[in-house]
Amino acid sequence: MSRARAFRPFAEAREFVRSLLFQNTKQLQLYSKSAEESDDIPNNPFLVFWTEFQRMGDWPGENGCLISSRLRLLQFYLLLQNQLEQRTRAS
Repeated sequence: MSRARAFRPFAEAREFVRSLLFQNTKQLQLYSKSAEESDDIPNNPFLVFWTEFQRMGDWPGENGCLISSRLRLLQFYLLLQNQLEQRTRAS
């Protein structure tokens, strides 16, 4: 007979998942299937925290989206800087 697993409270579990700084939900899914996964964090938070859980993107947080946006902005800035330097050299 299997016992029900004891999970951390919702806010604590979400904070732990966010502290891992996953770039996307795919990384979170891979982590959930790995040996590193914490036993007190549910693989499917919707089933455990159905009253608090809003959407999958909220679980790992917006860190991944924010990091990706900043990287894209940095790439764009570097591209513009490079083009400006090339034009300066050409004149």
